[in-house]
Amino acid sequence: MAEWIEWCIALIQVCVDWLGSVGMSLLLGVLVSLLLVVPASAVEADPVYELSEPVVFSAPALASAGDGFPFYGSSWVKGTASGLGEVSLFFPINRKDGYLGLDSSGRLFNVSDASFTGVLYDSSGASYYVSFGSFATPRYRLYSGSGYQYYDLYLVPSESNLVLPDSPRPTYSVSDLLPFIGLLFLGGVLVVCFMKK
Repeated sequence: MAEWIEWCIALIQVCVDWLGSVGMSLLLGVLVSLLLVVPASAVEADPVYELSEPVVFSAPALASAGDGFPFYGSSWVKGTASGLGEVSLFFPINRKDGYLGLDSSGRLFNVSDASFTGVLYDSSGASYYVSFGSFATPRYRLYSGSGYQYYDLYLVPSESNLVLPDSPRPTYSVSDLLPFIGLLFLGGVLVVCFMKK
């Protein structure tokens, strides 16, 4: 990378003498666009998986996996819940990003305006229906003979396949905005280049 930067600096010095100010602005625009493209192409690509015949496991093979998951492909959170002990919570994978956060006590909280449902398993294997109301603490239900009783689910996560924010940080990081800043800069260089003609 250092050699590439030295090469670019040498090229700029040669071009300054040869092109003048208008050509230099155009060269600078091309150089900035290269800087935006080269790092993106240097990133390793995601692996490509070939599809093959589906593998069907028998029930005993799944039970012997021993990882505590009743199924795969969902969003999940494991942790400790008040009144229930160690629990595992599962809900749709399309609710993985931007729906759940933590309250000031470190407990799971729906931070979106969407309502959705999930299923909760305690350490004994009992399952509970969980309701995520919009911008609220999730609730689970128990059957009490005459109907269902709903209780707030105070779950402190210990493991998850979610990114759970634990502080009030910005929605976008500077690294998310860099390509747009680069394009804005490139546009400014092109405008200056055309104004000098």
